[in-house]
Amino acid sequence: MPLLYRGRAQMVGTLPVSADSDYKRFNISLFARNGVFEELYRFKHVNGVWMSAMMVQVAYYNVKGGIACVRITEGFPVELLERDSDWAAYSKLPKFHVKGGRTCPQ
Repeated sequence: MPLLYRGRAQMVGTLPVSADSDYKRFNISLFARNGVFEELYRFKHVNGVWMSAMMVQVAYYNVKGGIACVRITEGFPVELLERDSDWAAYSKLPKFHVKGGRTCPQ
């Protein structure tokens, strides 16, 4: 299995997204040797600008886990998240603190 070191990521393609809606939902699951990372991305077109909300849930194979990161752009309509069943289910999980304190990208 090849290793991917920090700073060595390479884009291998793009995913076309249709413009049929002003609200987009993406759930991404990453399976690693130390656990599973699930990311919820929500995008809403507001006043000509795409606003975003992101939540990252970690589940390490040693049974530790929880929500490692939540980032919501100012202006994102949070009522959409309140009606989102995936977002609501993940929001009930405990907060997970990662050593070093940096869990959300700046």
